Amino acid sequence: MFSFRYLILMVFLLFLMCHKGNHVESLTLMIPPWFAPDASRESVMRAFEEYDSTNGQLPLEIRFGPGKSNLLWQKILLMNKENRLPDMILFKTAWTADLVAKGILRPFPSTLGDSLKSRLMPELIDLVYRNRRLWAAPYDLDIRLIHYRRDLFDSLSIAKPDTGWSLEECIAAAVRLTEDIDGDGLTDRWGLGVPAARSLSTVAQILPFIWTTGGSLKQSHGWKIDQTSVEQALALYRNLKDSLRISPPDLHMLEQADVFNGIATGRFGMTIGGSWEIRMLERMSTYGDRIAQAPLPSIDGNRAISSTDGWSFGLTTDATQKDLHIIRFIYILTGDDHQRAKLAELGWLPVLKCGIPWVEEILGPEVRYGLESYRSVPGGRGWMRTALSITDALQEVLSRDISPRDALLGAQQGLEDPSS
Repeated sequence: MFSFRYLILMVFLLFLMCHKGNHVESLTLMIPPWFAPDASRESVMRAFEEYDSTNGQLPLEIRFGPGKSNLLWQKILLMNKENRLPDMILFKTAWTADLVAKGILRPFPSTLGDSLKSRLMPELIDLVYRNRRLWAAPYDLDIRLIHYRRDLFDSLSIAKPDTGWSLEECIAAAVRLTEDIDGDGLTDRWGLGVPAARSLSTVAQILPFIWTTGGSLKQSHGWKIDQTSVEQALALYRNLKDSLRISPPDLHMLEQADVFNGIATGRFGMTIGGSWEIRMLERMSTYGDRIAQAPLPSIDGNRAISSTDGWSFGLTTDATQKDLHIIRFIYILTGDDHQRAKLAELGWLPVLKCGIPWVEEILGPEVRYGLESYRSVPGGRGWMRTALSITDALQEVLSRDISPRDALLGAQQGLEDPSS
């Protein structure tokens, strides 16, 4: 009997020792891999190191989520279901309302919320500040714009895009840029590349065409995608590939990364891309010093409205004893010094109202022009499903030759059917 009791006691003590040895009290954070604080992102690394140097008693433990936003969304939902979310997550700002509705986020302490509300870009406040509480702390935002090869514009005597250029001028330039360079009868360089695969990035690129022509997807009774402005946007994408032939036949398969690689390697003379890609193109492309930016073109005389779907930190832990450390962490990442440093190094636009002049100084007046006329990707309940329904309709238009009208009618019926 004595030996059995002794064995039980030893097993229990061994369990306590192992448990204590493996458990490190920390502030856990899940981020996508492209936000990793390493040598390629020195400004981010310095900010994370600043937190650790002042909060050593609660070190930061970084976990990485999937590298695609669609998969990250699913990962967050799964981890919540399994009750294994970290203390904080970094997610698309447009997801805020859905994450709140699902009970995944808890509001930040009011001291942080009140401080940030007065400093944020006004367009972000409606997405993250509700019922007098801050539910997400925006870290960066981005806008859609045109990347173009300035050397090709010069060699072909194409007028440089300015802040008032039109969609017709953009298409005319793309026609000139589309070329069979080696004379084998096949197009080697396409005038315009846009992402059209089934992804949230595709929707963020389509939204400016919808907004600029007067469309509004959010209605008082829900989401409405079978409307003229959306139909015109899908028809434009089809015409880029078919009648105009300034975009490749595999347009429906192009993801955001494909468009970026296309302008970086010279496959495209112009692309619709993101502001965060400016610094990446400078570093990664042999054409980097020949690639310039322009605002999105106006349509029917209407100034283009760009889109943003930046990233925010959300609080998921109920451990209120960590609040002080969390506030310190967010203050570092939303402070003027860090927001300006990441803009200069990485091209990630600031979330602060005071940061607009920095954009013109560091990235140029064309990017600031776009930042002065933009809307946030809608977000809210049902947005994820609505966004993917738009891409489903686009896939039918581009790959199955379904009319935009019919594709959108079918997608709208699917949205309104509670069983689908």
